[in-house]
Amino acid sequence: MTETPLTPASAPKALAVISLVVGIIALLTVFFGWVAIAAGLIAVVLGIVALRRRQPKGLAVTGIVTGGIGLVGGIVVLAVAAALVAMLSSTAVVLDGFESGDPEVILEELDATVD
Repeated sequence: MTETPLTPASAPKALAVISLVVGIIALLTVFFGWVAIAAGLIAVVLGIVALRRRQPKGLAVTGIVTGGIGLVGGIVVLAVAAALVAMLSSTAVVLDGFESGDPEVILEELDATVD
């Protein structure tokens, strides 16, 4: 009877693969702000844990990088959105005076926004 050679068990790689998949999700959802931040943070943490458990380095590092890019992209998107909201709300105050058509009200509104 011939014996079949035992093959070594394949290295566990679940955390590294999950980190990569969640990192890609973070990249794809970057314009949804909070979703990208959450997914990016999860991908980075899972990638670091995968590296510490000696899972495939390429998958884990790629998960960390894609998650990090998604995390930073989500933060940038939220910052830009907050700046736009602030800019538009200050513009609305100025435009209220223009709607009245009264030059004195317009000047008062402009002075208030400058101070």
